[in-house]
Amino acid sequence: MEYQDFITYEPEQICIVRDQFKFDLVTDPKYTPILIALRAKPLPIKDIVDGYNRISDKTRKQTSIYNYLQDLIKQGLVVKAGQRVITGKTASEVLYSRCAKLYFPVILSESFWKTEESKNVIKKSQHLLSLYTGQEALDESNLRSFLLDLFSNAEKEVADIFEKNPDKVNELCSDLTFEQIDRLARLIETLVVLLNPQHYEESIGKLGILN
Repeated sequence: MEYQDFITYEPEQICIVRDQFKFDLVTDPKYTPILIALRAKPLPIKDIVDGYNRISDKTRKQTSIYNYLQDLIKQGLVVKAGQRVITGKTASEVLYSRCAKLYFPVILSESFWKTEESKNVIKKSQHLLSLYTGQEALDESNLRSFLLDLFSNAEKEVADIFEKNPDKVNELCSDLTFEQIDRLARLIETLVVLLNPQHYEESIGKLGILN
């Protein structure tokens, strides 16, 4: 079968995934085979189905895979990228592409530490840290402020690295799975904290654990 692809979309080097729902999609085994199949180039739905069923442990019908594809399109993770014109046919096929060559997770936790749900986590943290330090439980407000400072700064620094160096990051990480990229991002966040202790001096000081 002879055909010609007319591609109208060039994927970005990196898509920073900041939304938890999008993060859940790109790590869901129902959806990841689509993203893997589209890693090399834009494809029509039939080729996506073939790639999906080679990659996935569970074979799925075209209808199901098409519905998953629409979910990814709604979230901006996959886009329509052109047309495939087949010799001898009047109808063309839609080509689909990843929005970016790499997806990097930077789920900002700042909002979490302001929720009611976080209160229980902080209370448990107070007591666990008390066991570690041998001191009284830390002030809840100060601990919350410290966690906000810690996570929001580290996450924003990592996002900045990705966004300012997309070509280099893509070159370094193109062979990694999304789960590996997520672990890498968490590692870099930890190193950012360790390499910038002065940034946290004030919020740590308020905790009173280094006195």
